[in-house]
Amino acid sequence: MGSFVQFFLDESRQKVHGVLFLSTVSTQSLVIVWKAAFGDSSLYRLVAPWAILLGVAFYFVSFFLIMRRYWRDGGDFDLDRDWFNTNCITHGAMSITGLASTVCGVVPPMLTLAIWLWAISWFFLIEAVEFARAVKRISLYGLAQGLLVYDPTQWSRNFTFGMLYAFTRNFDLSQSVANPFLLAFRQVFLDSLAWVVLVFLLVEIYVFFRDRLAPAPVVAEAGN
Repeated sequence: MGSFVQFFLDESRQKVHGVLFLSTVSTQSLVIVWKAAFGDSSLYRLVAPWAILLGVAFYFVSFFLIMRRYWRDGGDFDLDRDWFNTNCITHGAMSITGLASTVCGVVPPMLTLAIWLWAISWFFLIEAVEFARAVKRISLYGLAQGLLVYDPTQWSRNFTFGMLYAFTRNFDLSQSVANPFLLAFRQVFLDSLAWVVLVFLLVEIYVFFRDRLAPAPVVAEAGN
């Protein structure tokens, strides 16, 4: 909580990015773990909705701070310099919120549907930005240096894609909507996303080992 206050008050607000959403991710992770530990006990069913609500509060505070940062950047925004891998947690944090809502069994299906639609919408928006950034980086640095340079924050993308898949797979859309288009879209999206998750995971593993197994640069000793 202190960190959020700090981001509102001082210059650190200029450095915020998607990592803020980890406050939501950690809170909703507890809801899922508690389900495995306590099942459908009355205590769990009492606590889970409030924990999910706390995670949602963290989410929208983080969302506001990040949107404010980019709004104030305005014309100074540079897609390569100012966009972060962790921004994909914008949809990943809401996906794990939806998964927690589905798992706990006490959130109304219509609210879970709203969470799913939010996560899906931001998935397409964020990944469109990611695609544009990838194109720009390739034009600036080439394929290898533009996309295949390892950074630990790249794993956040695997998490967010996997979490959206897990949420979509566990959410029974037919309980909240009878729209045939949405039902068909869910199935097509689920089938396609499974392959996307696998491909991105394999690519990230390749980039990781490419970085780790690359020979270290030789530094000449002074005087040689």
